Amino acid sequence: MSHPKARNFAMALVAASWLFAGAADAEPVGFVAVAHGDVDVQKYGTASFETAAMDSEVEVGDTIRTGLDSQAKIVLVDDTTLTIDEDTEITIQSLHVGAAATRDRSIIRQARGRLRTVVGSAFGGQTRMEIHTPTAVVGVKGTDLTSEKDKEARLTGDPKDKNQWLFCLNDGKIVVRTPGGVGVPKPGNCVYAYANGDVSDELVNNAQPLELAFSSASFAGLDFVSPGTPGVGEGPPGGDGAGGDGYGGGTGSGGGGPGGVGGEGLGGDELSIAAGSGLDPGPPVDDDAGDELVIFP
Repeated sequence: MSHPKARNFAMALVAASWLFAGAADAEPVGFVAVAHGDVDVQKYGTASFETAAMDSEVEVGDTIRTGLDSQAKIVLVDDTTLTIDEDTEITIQSLHVGAAATRDRSIIRQARGRLRTVVGSAFGGQTRMEIHTPTAVVGVKGTDLTSEKDKEARLTGDPKDKNQWLFCLNDGKIVVRTPGGVGVPKPGNCVYAYANGDVSDELVNNAQPLELAFSSASFAGLDFVSPGTPGVGEGPPGGDGAGGDGYGGGTGSGGGGPGGVGGEGLGGDELSIAAGSGLDPGPPVDDDAGDELVIFP
């Protein structure tokens, strides 16, 4: 189910994109829906971490980390949920909204720990997402997956190195690509990606997906607007409040010229990363995307 606060963010970003594209990196792209224990955020451009309070906003370029016995859940504007286990660190490198969300790659970087990513579809289709880790780039679309640094090798009991990462598909489809191989696990299965570039055979996942329920506090005191459906080109009118002639539909913020082509990654309905791209396919391309908001740190 769509979180109302995430939907409000999404509608506001699409509505404001044609006005504030030059300052897009200052716009919130999600919020902290759950924070248990020590959850900190390092805002983009700053040198220190601060406590991430419940309902606090996150922006592109922010790094979120959890301490021991701590967990967090981040909800992004496209309804993607990032469930962050203890001793984990991630960075929201880039995020696309509007029509560009399904076409151009958004990137989450994971430095350590365990992360469950459930990709959202608030902009007319599944967001095109990539998870970048030290050993692999994972192409994701319409997917529920868990990525974790697993130095203990919980599935094999035979750790090859201290930097091996485990990628488990809960639902959908992913492609795990390293400089030395490719893994395409089936739902319920996992593959390892090792520091030397090797990718393991599929292994049956013996763990349940990471769960972290929303707290009722994340809904408390919020005055949600009912904005209706965002327009893309000509569309039905939005609902009361922020809909109508604002950013609800019709000719408000919909449409706009097609953007340029994003970097290599998931193309169309296929999951692929260009051969030879290594672990870092490079920075996203800043498309001149008309009314589409493209956010980069």
